[in-house]
Amino acid sequence: AYNAWKGNRGGDTVGPRTYAPRSASVRKGRTATLYYRVRDDQAASATVTIRIRTRAGALKKTLPLGLRGTGPLRRCRFSCRLARGTYRFTVYARDLSGNAAQKPLGSNRLTVR
Repeated sequence: AYNAWKGNRGGDTVGPRTYAPRSASVRKGRTATLYYRVRDDQAASATVTIRIRTRAGALKKTLPLGLRGTGPLRRCRFSCRLARGTYRFTVYARDLSGNAAQKPLGSNRLTVR
């Protein structure tokens, strides 16, 4: 890692890009599946977190996914105990160099029936 940093004259300075390519729909009390992708040209992995907010922007749930590989489409599953309604989930990421995800962040709709 040190040699890669030294050869790059200061290391990775660009954050990863996040995507949420699909909306999700789930019945309350069932398992919801959220699809996401994190891309980074410099880092093979990043620490990923998904936050779910109401339409008004109030944070309702945080899903800390930990260190995940970058590149392929991935999914996150959780038991959905949120009230019925429409929410927005947003994918946050931080690469191993400490760079936060580039804006705009990947986000999509979560509907709880």
